[in-house]
Amino acid sequence: MIRIINGRKKNKKLLIERIKNDYCINAIFSFLKIKSEFNLVKYSKYLQKILNINYEQYIIYYELFKNYNKYNREEELYKDIKTSKNLNKTLIFKEDILNLIKRFIIEKYNFYYTKLKTIHLKPHYSSVLRLIKIDDNRFLSSSLDRTMRIYNINNFKIEKILKGHIDDVSCIILDKNDKNIIYSGSDDKTIKIWNIKNGQCLNSFKAHDEILFDLTIINNNKYLISSAEETEIHIYKISEILLSNITPYKIINNHTNSVTKLFSIENNINCFLISGSCDTNINLYDINNFNLINQLFGHKGTIYSFEYFYYKNYLISGSEDKSIKIWNLFNYECIYSFKNAHFNDITSLNFTNDFKSLFSSSIDETIIKWNFNNYNKEYIIKSENNPINSILLMNDNVLICGYENGKIKLIFFNEEDNSKLNGGKNFFENHPDNFSFYIIKYYK
Repeated sequence: MIRIINGRKKNKKLLIERIKNDYCINAIFSFLKIKSEFNLVKYSKYLQKILNINYEQYIIYYELFKNYNKYNREEELYKDIKTSKNLNKTLIFKEDILNLIKRFIIEKYNFYYTKLKTIHLKPHYSSVLRLIKIDDNRFLSSSLDRTMRIYNINNFKIEKILKGHIDDVSCIILDKNDKNIIYSGSDDKTIKIWNIKNGQCLNSFKAHDEILFDLTIINNNKYLISSAEETEIHIYKISEILLSNITPYKIINNHTNSVTKLFSIENNINCFLISGSCDTNINLYDINNFNLINQLFGHKGTIYSFEYFYYKNYLISGSEDKSIKIWNLFNYECIYSFKNAHFNDITSLNFTNDFKSLFSSSIDETIIKWNFNNYNKEYIIKSENNPINSILLMNDNVLICGYENGKIKLIFFNEEDNSKLNGGKNFFENHPDNFSFYIIKYYK
């Protein structure tokens, strides 16, 4: 028998060679010793070139064999599965393997897939960094290619391209009173004000001494807040934003490392300016006097994303430490943590309109939908073999994804797709040969 290998990157050439020599069961078993879905996806492309099978089938292999991790050699696995009733006795070629797996999964697991309609928009020339909603039909993207683009999801076309920054456009925000006005921050250390109706840049000023990281607007559109690759947060009066010699109204300096994320909450419960940093801390400030109210400790990596659950007054944070944490803003305590929610940095968080579900995206190239009632994973969306920098839920039926390679994709959750998710066709019925996005869901 061929000795089992562990499926690590250093052994992938050997693994492929074994498949070429028709040692299919040995190679697949070795491949499935990989313990995570992420690595399974990562290495599946090597097997796919040879066996010509789909990503879902690799997941099925994983599901089949993950309960056999106690076995160290193939013959032990053979002995066990050959004693199973009505299974093929010879397990050498891939057809036998697929038949075995097919039967096993149907009997032991409820495994479903959904094919989603997707639209590929004309991409940026480099990484998509941010996505923001303008209205129900339009959204704005910013990129490393130094531009911003306004897309229309009705005709899938670019309405305008905004050019003017001389370096990456790292952050964008929409004016809360006038949807024709946006603010952009860049690695060129400037903030620019734009009229997106005519594409005109209304003003530009140097905001920081380092590259900008984020922007937000607070206090009923009274202040524009900026952060950069430094510990300071700058506050500008929007009433003065078009002046040629504008200077910060106030500067906050309570972090010990770069401030990577800004967020605001303004309602009848709380009014906070919130900042996340490379120092792993979350700071909460009063939006009127900008005094530090409290600090939230618990993450072990840079803070990259925030969301807010109004009905329970929860702040949700995503971090470089791969976790998503839920904070109760009544007592400033962490009430739940999705540890290892992804296999890499959490880049973006988006609630559905009914706040029943939360979408998270990651550098690990996946999007996960979480049930916010029981905090369980509902399903995983995986397609592009590229990190996801930002997601935007336009409504409960359209999710927009911005990728490291500059691509922008629209995913449509229509009624037909939703019906499949809630108990639709089994994986092996009418299985399509190719599709770009998959949902993987495990029913208990």
